[in-house]
Amino acid sequence: MSKLMSNQYNRNSKTQKTQFDYSKLKGKIIEKYGSQGKFAKSIGISESVLSAFLNNKKTNIRLETIRKMIELLEITDDKVGEYFFKP
Repeated sequence: MSKLMSNQYNRNSKTQKTQFDYSKLKGKIIEKYGSQGKFAKSIGISESVLSAFLNNKKTNIRLETIRKMIELLEITDDKVGEYFFKP
């Protein structure tokens, strides 16, 4: 690989973010709370922050918030990956 191509590859790989499929999580939110807005309020964040997270626009959501989401949605430990880490 040429040096130019190598530099371009390294630059792109550093800026590329992993996208997750939150469709199952979105469905669970609607099933339990009826709307994203009601759920956001129950976990102490704004609806816009929740929406940004669910649409892969915000990736730095607090671990405490994710734990609260898991607890309130009653997601078991063995199912967390299906809801939060599905590519």
